[in-house]
Amino acid sequence: MDIFFAVLGTALTGLTAWYMRRQTQIFKQQTDTFYRQTAIFDRDVKLALYDKRFQVFEQMMHFVNQVMSKNGAIADMDVLQFRSRVNHAEFLFGEDVWAYINGDFSKNAWRLEQFTFARSPADTSRHETIFDGSTRTDRGRV
Repeated sequence: MDIFFAVLGTALTGLTAWYMRRQTQIFKQQTDTFYRQTAIFDRDVKLALYDKRFQVFEQMMHFVNQVMSKNGAIADMDVLQFRSRVNHAEFLFGEDVWAYINGDFSKNAWRLEQFTFARSPADTSRHETIFDGSTRTDRGRV
């Protein structure tokens, strides 16, 4: 009977050792899979972010083309459409890019219109009002 328990103990020890090695292999495979999936996810996030950033770039180029094709005579609606299309850029870029889009880029389009058509100060104030986020009622009066 002692031999039976000795053989049984040895078999159980071997089975336990095999099971632990197998569990270790499974853990390593799961870890490798996790890191690969994380890398794929990171790449997908970067690709999606690139696509969204490129859409903002395309909208900016479209706006520039509108301004240039109209010799600087852009309508308020064009600017409002541009701003609504790139409004999410604040979350896609850093503060410096958003400040450029929201500030210099947009306001330079209005300045081009001002220089092209030599508008009166009342007309240029309506542009500042639109960029400051206020609403305008009519022809520069806020």
